[in-house]
This record gives sequence, structure tokens and C-alpha cells, in this order.
Amino acid sequence: MSHDFWSIILIVGLTGWLSSCIILMFRAFPERGICNVSSATRWGAGALFSFAVWIVGLLNA
Repeated sequence: MSHDFWSIILIVGLTGWLSSCIILMFRAFPERGICNVSSATRWGAGALFSFAVWIVGLLNA
């Protein structure tokens, strides 16, 4: 039964990682040649955290 919990964590981590990466692309680089560093840092950290949650879910599911 504990595998169900980790499977949910896995799906949440994957969804968070993919959405963070997509948002990072659009918010950090609004136009060609422009980089918004504060937004890139925030969404990049979110993507790394979500990736770590996904990996932990994979290892425990």
C-alpha cells in the first residue's frame, strides 16, 4: 500500500518539473536576447526541487 503514496509523489514531482521548465522558458526569456535573472532563478530552483521529488518518488515507488 505504501507504493501508492510514492506513486502519487512521483506523478506530482514529474508534473511540477515539466510545468516549471515550461514556465521557466517563457518567464526567464520573454524576448529574444533578454534574460530575466530573478525569474530564471526562482523557476530554476522550482524545477530542481521538483526534479528531486520526482527522483525520490521513482526510487521509492
